[in-house]
This record gives sequence, structure tokens and C-alpha cells, in this order.
Amino acid sequence: MLASLIIGAGMFSLPYVTSRSGILAGLFYLLAFTGVMSLIHVFYGDIVIADKSGRRFASQSRHYLGRKGFLIGAVSLVAGTTLALTIYLILAEGFAKLMFPGFSVSVILFWVLGSAGIALGIKGIAGLNNLLTLFMVLLAGTVAFFGLKTGAGFWRSVPLWPRGDIALWLLPIGPFLFSLSGRGAIASIEDYFEANRLDIRKMKKAIVWGTLGAAAVYLLFIVGMLGITAGAPARDIMIDLALLPGYLKLLVAGLGLIAVFTSYVFLGLELKMVLEKDFRLRGNAALAAVVVAPIAIYFAASRDLVSLISVAGGVFIALESAIVILMWEKLKSKRFWLNRLIVFAFVVGALYEIFKRTI
Repeated sequence: MLASLIIGAGMFSLPYVTSRSGILAGLFYLLAFTGVMSLIHVFYGDIVIADKSGRRFASQSRHYLGRKGFLIGAVSLVAGTTLALTIYLILAEGFAKLMFPGFSVSVILFWVLGSAGIALGIKGIAGLNNLLTLFMVLLAGTVAFFGLKTGAGFWRSVPLWPRGDIALWLLPIGPFLFSLSGRGAIASIEDYFEANRLDIRKMKKAIVWGTLGAAAVYLLFIVGMLGITAGAPARDIMIDLALLPGYLKLLVAGLGLIAVFTSYVFLGLELKMVLEKDFRLRGNAALAAVVVAPIAIYFAASRDLVSLISVAGGVFIALESAIVILMWEKLKSKRFWLNRLIVFAFVVGALYEIFKRTI
């Protein structure tokens, strides 16, 4: 369940940022953030287990951290989720053009269907994510096999680490944070353990393995795409996916569209619920906010997938994760220097991401 939520849009930014930052730097970030996000997920698991009131993330941040914590947590959650929905719109257009070249209204059609799914509350289709994740794993393995077969020497073209430009050292932070975040699935995992009367003490192990599983799929995909592109992936992942054999390209595009659609509806419904429960918006007002905001950002902002994922991860996921750590410390009445170091790094990283886009 956790892996199925984690594996998603962020994956398509990782080959490019790894090629720019270098193989060793990319591997370091993958390992480091897999460990950090596993810790964040475990911490939030403790919070969910201890909370018997059914509160959502924003309400939990108010409960543990007061008004300021609620403000930061709520803004991070709503803005980050809205930006993620915009990212899915961009991916949907790319997959549609990969499958049907020249189809110019694909994003509008996808948005209309996705909005209808959110309005109708067809949350059941989100159950397809588990099956689709299995296909995504197989596709990542296939891409890795094809990439290594056709471009086994790609490592000669990719630097081991960035040289000279500090921005390249920091480039992968947002994409890897966004790609490995799965906090939203933790409550569902706890519900599953309770409903099936499983030993709740084993939930931490499930959380860690779910995060590690997603990281392994990302490693396969990165290696495969670097091989396919001879170590020089384009910033637009769709350009690289077009290099796949015809049958594989259509398969990737088709599954990608289905996966993006189910994720879009599921994430939209989650955001609508947050706006209704935590912000006390009426149903129609919450629905309007969820439906209108992503398409407005799509047309108003840059459609650079890497940049949007960097902001979503480097700013909003970073701040959301910092809030989780602070809530956990409040819950346990404990403070650890490592936790505070991670919080400091997240806050500094978020400020850097904001600063570099305002100068």
C-alpha cells in the first residue's frame, strides 16, 4: 500500500537530475532520503496509532504544535497536493501525446474526466493503484534491462559528482524528497492492520519495506533511462520515452495514463476531504477549489516538470516532513539532535528553493 502511493510522478524527474548531479551524488541522495523518509513515515505511523480521534494531518499539526504548526502544516499540505495535481496534468498530456501524437486537447479531456471522478467520488478506482504499481515495477525492470542492453557504457558519459556549480549538488533534493514521500498512505496502513487484527508492532517493518521497495524501483528506472539515453537524458522525460521500441512505448504511455488518472482522482478526493474537515469548507466550495486550482496553475505557470517537482518536494514535502518530526517529538516528549538536524536541513533547503526562484 505504501509503495503503491510512493511510486508515482516523481520517478520521471530522477534520471535527469541524477545525470546532472552525477552518479555518486544521485546514489547518495537516493540512499540518504530513503533512510530519512523511512524515519518520517515511521514517526507519522506512531502519531496515527496514538491518535484515536480520526484527525487528519492539518488538525494533528494544530493539536500538537498549535496555531503556527497548523498554519505551516496546512499550507504545506494544501499547496503541495495542489501542485502534485498540476504535475499529474502535465504528465497526462505527455503520455497522451506519446500515445496519440498531435492530439492537442488531451489535457482538457483528462482534466474534465478527472474532475468528474472527484465530483462523483469514485474512490474505488484508486484500488487499481496496487495492480498498476506491479506493472510499474515490471516496466521499470524492463526499462533497466533494455537500457543496460543498449547502453551499458552510459556511466562513462555521466560524471561521478557535480563539479564547480553548487546548484548541481542541491538539484536532486526536491525531486528525491517528492518521489519518496508517502505520508498520506500511513493512515490507510494503520486501518488495514486494525481491520485485519494484525500485530500493530509490525507496522514499522511494513513502512520501512514499503519505502525501500519504492527506492529499488527508482534505482532500476534511473539506470534504465541513463542507458537508453547514453547517459544524457532530456529534461522532458517524454522525449526519452519516445526512444523506446514501439510496443514498449505504447505500453508505458497507456499504463502511465491510467496510473496518472487514478492517482489524480485519489489525490483530489483526499484534498477535498482535508478542505472539508480541516478548513470547514462546504462540499461545493471544496470541490471547486480542488478542481480549478490545478488547471489554473497548469496554464499560468511553467510546465517544466523538473522545476515543479523540485518546488513540491524541496519546499512543501520538506516543511511537511519537518512538521511530522516536531509532532512526534511532542507526542513522545523527546528531543534528539539528529531529528533537529533533519528539521534544520529541511527548513534551509525549503528557503533555498524559494530564494533561488525569486532572484
